[in-house]
Amino acid sequence: MNTTQTSPSKTSWWPKFIILGYILFIAYIGNFVRMAMSSDVDLVSKDYYKQEIAYQQHINTVTNTKANNAEIQVTLAEAAGQLVIAFPEFYQGRKVNGKVSFFRPSDAKLDFETTLNLNEARQQFLPVDKLERGLWKVRVNSEVNGKNYFTEQTITLK
Repeated sequence: MNTTQTSPSKTSWWPKFIILGYILFIAYIGNFVRMAMSSDVDLVSKDYYKQEIAYQQHINTVTNTKANNAEIQVTLAEAAGQLVIAFPEFYQGRKVNGKVSFFRPSDAKLDFETTLNLNEARQQFLPVDKLERGLWKVRVNSEVNGKNYFTEQTITLK
């Protein structure tokens, strides 16, 4: 009679740990890709490349604004709940056309524009109570006698 005992084979856990590690790594990368694909990515503006081509015109406009001391002051009067846009003496007695653009860097969906409508004191008051709190860039584009002028100022609503 053969009475040899077979001892249970000792299997190593390392292959199972390696396989589990690969599976967890693949799951992590798959989840990372899923999250990256589902996040909303806003460019600075929707027509970025078109704006880049017109950049030299913008540089000329800013240079023209500074050369004529035509920089517009944008002041936030939080106590009154208004944004005050004040035009300097350069604009006195001239017909001013243009627009005020509100640019929200963190959310392009909040961007909007309004037309310039100055009073006799060369000012325009805009209510800020409907604006989201945070950082805004206020861009004022004006045109006088066929020449363009541009001013940009940053405001923070608290």
